[in-house]
Amino acid sequence: MDNLPKFSGKCSLRSRSLLPDAPGIYFIADEQNNIFYIGKAQNLRKRWAGKTHHRYKQFARKGLDKVYIYYIEAPLLELDNLEKKYIEEIKPLQI
Repeated sequence: MDNLPKFSGKCSLRSRSLLPDAPGIYFIADEQNNIFYIGKAQNLRKRWAGKTHHRYKQFARKGLDKVYIYYIEAPLLELDNLEKKYIEEIKPLQI
């Protein structure tokens, strides 16, 4: 993962309203930094607003303060390629 950008930031699932109002790639991880999901969003905050994300309930069951959203802000035009690159490189764990 050395050739990929570093995370721009992170927040717990509970504090997801603190996500930036910007496009980017997000990574869902637990307290041991195991990555379970990688996705893209045109607006990170809106993607995770409320409980509308299709995997929200699954991650929330693990604990709102035990699941983290790491993110990398990225230009809209790069989202598709970056998401694919990260999934291939990281190979998120299945839960």
